[in-house]
Amino acid sequence: MIFVQLGVKRFQGLLEEAKGLPDSEQVQAKLQQSIDYAEQHRRVIEQWNRFPHRNQILGRKDTPE
Repeated sequence: MIFVQLGVKRFQGLLEEAKGLPDSEQVQAKLQQSIDYAEQHRRVIEQWNRFPHRNQILGRKDTPE
């Protein structure tokens, strides 16, 4: 979606520019979701040094914590 937006942002008309604003806000929201997701993963790894939800499938034992 970002690549499509770059082309739209080159228009010099007010109407076209106004149409692009909701798209920009949507992209911003999606990027924030991605950042939040990455931060959640980082916190899990900081706490456990791995992803505990993968223990069973990887044959690891759960720790008491």
